[in-house]
Amino acid sequence: MLFTPTAQLASAGQPAPPVALRDTDVFLVQRSPLLRHHPGQIALPGGSIDPDDDGPVAAALRETEEETGIGADQVEVLGELPPVLVPISSFVVTPVLGWAPAVRPAPVLETEEVLHTLRAPVDELIDPRARATVWMGGHGSSGFRVPTGWVWGFTGNLLDHLFTQLGWTRDWDTSVRHQMSWDEARGAQLLGHAPSPD
Repeated sequence: MLFTPTAQLASAGQPAPPVALRDTDVFLVQRSPLLRHHPGQIALPGGSIDPDDDGPVAAALRETEEETGIGADQVEVLGELPPVLVPISSFVVTPVLGWAPAVRPAPVLETEEVLHTLRAPVDELIDPRARATVWMGGHGSSGFRVPTGWVWGFTGNLLDHLFTQLGWTRDWDTSVRHQMSWDEARGAQLLGHAPSPD
């Protein structure tokens, strides 16, 4: 999970660490709708640990650079969170927190895995009007509305947990629901396809 300062903080010269403020962006990627796992979802940069990686931190830095163009030398690693099982894919994910104070506008890379990158200001993510419980396949998760869709599932739950731990969460109505269709979940609209009948 990569935090970056807002433009105002970046221009100030010495941004404070993200645990001290909310004027911070979360760096996200929109996954390709052609991927086998979690197609089309808005997620945090990351991926599997390769044999040459020296653990989760090295893998997170490598994947972030591959998917976004942000190099390891631009990221201050803040630490790791405990591993979490993602039931739908059986992946065990170790979230790595990073702070990238010098990053300017989000790089745009043409890759097979990522359609585009986006920076979501924390203050917009925690706005109660942007929150909902996203339902998909009989399961609910914390949801955050962003311009290109919904952050939900594992990523939504992780952001909700972290914001709560940091004391950033604002009260929101958990009874507000967004029912995610299969076409929306897999990003069919990103390919220009008409949604299939439910």
